Amino acid sequence: MINQALKKLFLLCVPNRIFRHRGASNKSVLYLTFDDGPTPLVTEELINLLDQYNATSTFFVIGDKLKESLDIGNKIITAGHAIGNHSLDHNGFSGLSLDKQLYQAEAAQIIINQLGQKQSQLFRSPQGHWSLLLILRLFFKKFKCIHWSYDSMDCSDYSVGQVIQRFENTPVKKGDIILFHDDAYKSIEVLKVMLPRWVQQGYSFGRIN
Repeated sequence: MINQALKKLFLLCVPNRIFRHRGASNKSVLYLTFDDGPTPLVTEELINLLDQYNATSTFFVIGDKLKESLDIGNKIITAGHAIGNHSLDHNGFSGLSLDKQLYQAEAAQIIINQLGQKQSQLFRSPQGHWSLLLILRLFFKKFKCIHWSYDSMDCSDYSVGQVIQRFENTPVKKGDIILFHDDAYKSIEVLKVMLPRWVQQGYSFGRIN
């Protein structure tokens, strides 16, 4: 309970221009984000699904995985989505020194910069592990730190039905940055149900810049 309270206080105190965990709440826009890809077949099927609903989104890629699938990275961009940085190899930041954390971000960005179109330096820490010092150092290196306001729990033991039920029990709000993952098909099965519902509710979908 104390840790959760401290986390909320931390999110409230860090300026939005340095650390974003929500979008504008005055517009009916949701920000879909996908971590841990790109994953052959999965990411490509997800791109096709998003296209059916004119849903632009942001993919936070792992550098080493992108290096093996630069073609998928370019497909993400061509489809109108943004690419963010999710570290070089997704090593848990809680066990790394600050210098090694910064290396993870910078090394992954070098790979991202090999794509055909230059991307903003968006960064999301593995497992959402942040420290104020990391955020400030990344800010001075021209990175934008992006967290989330709604965790879909698609990487948990929840079934597809349970993830959908959770969305129904605790609905999304305007400006939510929603965490999904594109390293497995679960997010696709969930979004096949939720995307048309959100469109019917009047939401559109934006990419993070």
